[in-house]
Amino acid sequence: MNLEPKQLALFPLGGVVLFPGFPLAIRVFEERYKKLVSDVKSADSRMGIVLIKEGNEVGDTAEPFLVGTQAKIVESAELENGQIFLSLLGEQVFQISKIVTEYPYLTADVELFGESLDPQGLPERVESATNAFHEYLRIARLVEGSWSEHLVNEPDPVRLSYLIAQTMSAEPLVKQGLLETFGVGDRLEIEENLLRRGAERLRNRLVDRGPQSRFSNN
Repeated sequence: MNLEPKQLALFPLGGVVLFPGFPLAIRVFEERYKKLVSDVKSADSRMGIVLIKEGNEVGDTAEPFLVGTQAKIVESAELENGQIFLSLLGEQVFQISKIVTEYPYLTADVELFGESLDPQGLPERVESATNAFHEYLRIARLVEGSWSEHLVNEPDPVRLSYLIAQTMSAEPLVKQGLLETFGVGDRLEIEENLLRRGAERLRNRLVDRGPQSRFSNN
């Protein structure tokens, strides 16, 4: 696992965990975060998205979890109400090594992670996790009343693990745990177990709805 030191401005969010390769849209209304946006846009347009561990999004500085995702601003627009709309794209996982400043917003020394792959056993893990993901999505669509079939075909283990983590329904703390799991094989194994348990819960919801929701395993 390669480490790259860097200093990042941090944007703490409540209830949101961002994974590399995925978009995030937010509205910025506090003056301190408007300044953050202005500052990062004048640099490389990158900031750190972190889940709040203690505290609130608004008001006093919140304490973040130590692992987050570097994100790049791909679009910004000033709204009529004075807020700023941001479209972000998650790029790379990082770990905070030291908080540098707290006001007007958090900045930190971080280490960016370049995930290394251990090929032993990964093809089997990818196949098994993909099958569990397909089953989870199939049952989730039935619960939603959708009959469309869209199969996931992502052979890259890291991208697959992030796709599952971003897509599946789970509490923020569960997703934070996945973000903090740095071995892709371990992450896929955890996700497969979560997917199978989630699929079972969804099946029970269908059963509780009665005969009109019965479905075939074919």
